[in-house]
Amino acid sequence: MKIIEQGNTNIAQLIKKKNIEGKKLFRLSNFAYLFSNPEHNLVKYTLTDALIELSDEEWQVISKLKDEKITGSELQERGLLYLAENCILVEHDFDEYKHYSLAIHVLKTMSSGKNKGVKSYTILPTTACNARCIYCYEEGMEFRTMTPSTADNVVDFICKTKRTDNISINWFGGEPLVAEDVIQYICEKLNECNVSFSSKVITNATLLTKELVKKAKQSWHLESAQVSVDGNRQDYELRKRYRNPSIHNYDVMMNAISYLLDEGIKVNVRCNYDLENLAGIKDFIEELNTRFGTNANFSIYFAMLFQESESRNSIELQKEIVNIIRHYRSLGMNFVIVPYRDCQFRVNYCMADSNGKHIVIDPDGFLYNCEHLPNNIPFGHISDENFNITSDNRVSMTVHEKCRQCCFLPYCTPFFRNACPNWSKYCYEIKRVDMDFMLEEQIKGKSNDS
Repeated sequence: MKIIEQGNTNIAQLIKKKNIEGKKLFRLSNFAYLFSNPEHNLVKYTLTDALIELSDEEWQVISKLKDEKITGSELQERGLLYLAENCILVEHDFDEYKHYSLAIHVLKTMSSGKNKGVKSYTILPTTACNARCIYCYEEGMEFRTMTPSTADNVVDFICKTKRTDNISINWFGGEPLVAEDVIQYICEKLNECNVSFSSKVITNATLLTKELVKKAKQSWHLESAQVSVDGNRQDYELRKRYRNPSIHNYDVMMNAISYLLDEGIKVNVRCNYDLENLAGIKDFIEELNTRFGTNANFSIYFAMLFQESESRNSIELQKEIVNIIRHYRSLGMNFVIVPYRDCQFRVNYCMADSNGKHIVIDPDGFLYNCEHLPNNIPFGHISDENFNITSDNRVSMTVHEKCRQCCFLPYCTPFFRNACPNWSKYCYEIKRVDMDFMLEEQIKGKSNDS
């Protein structure tokens, strides 16, 4: 047995067992993920992120414990006591969900810290957009743009609710740059109030000019931009369908990325994909590498379209995208390709589960916990005099019975289905594809280090 990663020591201390009774029966933990290839036999414990390599003999024993049981005495005889002491093997009647809930509760309490107040704000200056993407989940949403009086109230709200050190602001929409004047106004007011902040923007980038990028860096304190694209030129133009394609188009977007990088602003390209545009992804990656491959501030990640994630095809599609990433990594691609979903334990997995550290503000000043659900019932308004940082009703929901037994629960929201915009019918199968690739990369990295 070889311990490759100890994992989160705070959680390990919470769950570590001191005495293992010889007569008790043990089984494999629900949070233990098994991975084997010709070179390695691995156990990933998702509750702590511990990673352990087993010998072939140890693997034969452990791999059977999904369905069989073993006594504490046998564990000791076979040299596997460490796995039971760290809850990778648990008593056959052990309530792991209760254990998980306790660990989450304790760590959230510890992470609340002394610095009270909101750490980050997502602001929607407008829900309008200059594109008409064929897959847009906001299709049919009423276009609304923030008024100057609401913008003033947003500034006042931030000043009253923010934490004392630096805060971050995320500009979202619609296309937030449609309301560039609103963004500029809010930032000027915050600067006048001596608020220390940085910002990032989620954009299609077609409204960015050299001059605007310089202003954004100076006045908005813009540090990063996520640019949403749809693959190569042909697929991009087919899907984006700009209202004025002679002004807003593929070339404008690519030039805007250059403007951002020239100012030292990080750019993360989000490439949306489905079965229809998969064939052009390789050409797109090669073009990106030619243009931006030497810039350390450039990265790309792939996001399956929501509509595709509900299809049985999503599993094979995820395998295909991972194979593409594997291919380009083997060629020593210069820029970062983010390969998989977030395969690591977090105390707060998403903004809606942030213990009030993150708030979404829509163009009318209503408050939400998630930027992807602005049409749901808000939990407050920026004008509320007796405002208390709270959470919407998804946070208080009990984890669904199906998810309690899933090894990926520590890597997921405590919400389920309609309460979580990232849930999909085949999320377990897709996460398996991601986890296998992540473990391959982790082992490869350890081998290179040694």
